[in-house]
Amino acid sequence: MFVGVGSRRIRDLFAAAKARSPALIFIDEIDALGGKRSRADHAYSRMTLNQLLAEMDGFQTNESVIIIAATNTPETLDKALTRPGRLDTTITVDPPDMKGRAEVLQIYLDKIKADSSVNAMEIARGTTGFTGAELSNLVNLAAIRAAVLNRPVVGKDEIEYARDRVMMGAESKKVIPEKERLITAYHEGGHALAAILLKDEGAEPVHKATIVPRGNGIMGLVQQMPDRDKYSRTRRECLASLKVCVAGRIGEEVLLGKEDITTGAGSDFHQATNIARNMVRRYGFSDDMGFIDYESSDTPEGAYMSDETKRKIEKAVQELVNNSYVEAKKLLESHRAELDCIVNYLLKYETLSGTDLEKILKGEPIPPRTVESKPAPAPRNSSSNESRRGKPKTVPIS
Repeated sequence: MFVGVGSRRIRDLFAAAKARSPALIFIDEIDALGGKRSRADHAYSRMTLNQLLAEMDGFQTNESVIIIAATNTPETLDKALTRPGRLDTTITVDPPDMKGRAEVLQIYLDKIKADSSVNAMEIARGTTGFTGAELSNLVNLAAIRAAVLNRPVVGKDEIEYARDRVMMGAESKKVIPEKERLITAYHEGGHALAAILLKDEGAEPVHKATIVPRGNGIMGLVQQMPDRDKYSRTRRECLASLKVCVAGRIGEEVLLGKEDITTGAGSDFHQATNIARNMVRRYGFSDDMGFIDYESSDTPEGAYMSDETKRKIEKAVQELVNNSYVEAKKLLESHRAELDCIVNYLLKYETLSGTDLEKILKGEPIPPRTVESKPAPAPRNSSSNESRRGKPKTVPIS
């Protein structure tokens, strides 16, 4: 932008609004224009913001012009912009809750040919945090999927495909070696089994487990879906989440032994560490550290903590994660047969629903389904780690 152009456009905008009053000026992404000023800013950006502030001060109450601005980062706005008399009223627009998502989804579902089995509330339960635009995209992707498959209506399968596409990205077409598939199956099987066994302790219900790789590096995952929107969590629920997080690594250890575990649990431990750290630093869930907020948002991290306090916090975090690992390992080792069975079904069908998993643990048959055939992986060099390890045995599906 050339010097002076931005401020001139601001003047023209407000002059046009006054000439056409009553009028409304809406500025989207106001943070791009009204971010906090600093010495490093270019002169033209300061001039543009200063002109905006001057125009807002020049309004009279009887000129019938309303100014509305939107941003996803209100904390980055210049304080001069949000002081009384300017943009002084804040309206927070959160993503819709479950009821709101269902209503939004129904609007978009009414615009396509959807099967009678497609239920907006059921979809809403599995789309926590989705915005209206993301819900629109989900329904649109489902309709495209139905068209590609030459299906007359959009069914549950297309909705599920679209939801996974929005949340996890597109499926990867690369061929995964059988050993890697087996490791992934034990990893995801560990997560799934732990979540089901810890359901009474507060673990969220399992929606699906899959070993289908995604283009963004995801080799497989277990989706947990709460049956309602949740705004707080109990200590018991946090501990259950910790055990589910570390159960993937335990699944690998059951298969491979401690020396041959993989790096696949890196994101799991990152998540577990965050949960444990919040339990200690923010929620007062540590008996040793008491009911003190060690992570106040208005102070630099650790600014007023002694080195001893920091060591105690890290020790408490480590104990929470380590204890969860020990307890989850005992749990999975005592249910090894169930883990092996889940793994075999994952290898056969690649994706299992929460209902499928519940039936497997009860020894009940699950409905047969077709699996897209894929070319066999090319053999690896005999000097590879896979050849040295050998292919472990699995329990056959009965």
